[in-house]
Amino acid sequence: MIASSVSITVNGSIQAKGGLLGSSTINNLSAGGGAGGSIRLAAPVIRGNGGLNVTGSPFGGVIRLEDFQHSSNIRNTGGGVFIASPFAVFPNPAPSPTPSVRVVSVAGMPVPPSPTGSLTMPDITISELTSVPLEIEARNIPPGTVVQLHIFSEANNGTGQVVNTTPLGGTMQLSTATATYTFPAGFSQGYVRATWTP
Repeated sequence: MIASSVSITVNGSIQAKGGLLGSSTINNLSAGGGAGGSIRLAAPVIRGNGGLNVTGSPFGGVIRLEDFQHSSNIRNTGGGVFIASPFAVFPNPAPSPTPSVRVVSVAGMPVPPSPTGSLTMPDITISELTSVPLEIEARNIPPGTVVQLHIFSEANNGTGQVVNTTPLGGTMQLSTATATYTFPAGFSQGYVRATWTP
């Protein structure tokens, strides 16, 4: 088998021939021949002017050409030829790291790694009625992305407000941003959202 993620060009010869019948002068016996082997080519494009040979004795082998664009004048000798689309012969690329973004602190107080958002037991309690800083942490999101905080407050009858952060600074592996917001009295819930063009 020969596989390529780009293309295969055959201008020479690929052979998987079986052995010929043998001969013997002892008791007029001869060794048996060998059947032809198999050749499998898999690529998006297969082209060329070469030859594939799977002749055998007494039986020929099998040739399988798997491509999406068959543009070859390859000569096939000795066996059955099958044309098909490629199977998944190439390993899947490593999965892309999952993007994540979260609020890590409000007014200098750390936010639990898995906040509950409960209206009976708050994740953070603050007493400031002035603007407080919110620290944002992102992973696998391009630096320069502006994160949006959507905040819903009990005092505003659940009406949401959107607060933009500073652009993320750092690396794809870890970046940070900040925002400021004046929380009204009572409970507030929120979530963060980042959108970008790859």
